[in-house]
Amino acid sequence: LDTGARVSYPVLNVKVFLENGEVKIFRALNEASIRRSDRTMVADIVINGVPFERFRGDGLTVSTPTGSTAYNKSLGGAVLHPTIEALQVTEI
Repeated sequence: LDTGARVSYPVLNVKVFLENGEVKIFRALNEASIRRSDRTMVADIVINGVPFERFRGDGLTVSTPTGSTAYNKSLGGAVLHPTIEALQVTEI
């Protein structure tokens, strides 16, 4: 049944600044994960230009409400209601 309703999903715009000065830009629909394979990852988390925290660990995921039911949930992150305008940052 087509009711003509329009559905939109949030898109993640992810910008990663590497130690060598290179910048990588990615887009993701549900979630984005970043990790280091050779040693502990150290990352400064900045949200909308505001420093949030310095993270040390295996990696991070950033999930939209749609993506919060996938890898984020298996990592112990919260499941977000689809209408909430929020992102979930979860440690790997």
